[in-house]
Amino acid sequence: MPPDVIIIKHSPTHYWIIFIKYTTFGASTNQFCACALRQVPPITAINAAKFVVVGADIDTFTFVPNPEIGSQFAALGGGGTWQGFSGTLNQAVPAGLELRIHFDVDVEPGSTTQDLIDGLSAQGLNVIGTDETDAGGTLLQGAHFAVFPAGIITDKTTAVPALGSGGLAVLGLMFLMAVWIGIRRSRSGHSVVERGSS
Repeated sequence: MPPDVIIIKHSPTHYWIIFIKYTTFGASTNQFCACALRQVPPITAINAAKFVVVGADIDTFTFVPNPEIGSQFAALGGGGTWQGFSGTLNQAVPAGLELRIHFDVDVEPGSTTQDLIDGLSAQGLNVIGTDETDAGGTLLQGAHFAVFPAGIITDKTTAVPALGSGGLAVLGLMFLMAVWIGIRRSRSGHSVVERGSS
C-alpha cells in the first residue's frame, strides 16, 4: 500500500513532506541506502531528506543529495525529475521502531497547500522511492527496492521552524537523524526493507 503523507507549511514557499508509518527492521553499521522524491508541481527544490525515529534517541544516519540516485529512480519510477539522497549507516539500529521519512522542499511563489497535495496525489504517479545501494551508489533493485504513489495526504500545518532548526521538537516528538537501512512498512501493509552491503 502507498505510504500516508503529512504536509507541514513553514512559509508561503517552504514545506515539509513526511511519509509515515514505517518501522525499522534492524541494521548494522556500514550499510548503504538511498531514497528519492519526485519533483512534482509546484515543487521547485528538494533541499534535504531525513529519516527520523519517533520517541527514540537515535542519531545514526545522514543523507546527502545524490543526482545519480535521482536519475536511477526516475528511470525506474515512471519518468519525471527525482531528487535522490544517499548515505551510510554509522551505528546499529534495533528493529521495531517507528520511522518517518522527511523531505524539506520549496514551492513556487503563489502556490497553495492544495496545489502541493494535488501534485503529490496525481493518479498513479509514483512520488517516493527507496532502495539499498552498493558502495558506489547503484540501486540494487532487490527485495528492498520500492517506488510508491502517495497514500492519504493530511495537512498538519503549524507555526514551526524550518527543518534542522528545532521544528521537530516543537511538533512534540523526538525526531532525530535516523536510518533508512532495514526499514519495513508497519501493520498498514507497506513493506520496504534495506539490508547490509558490508
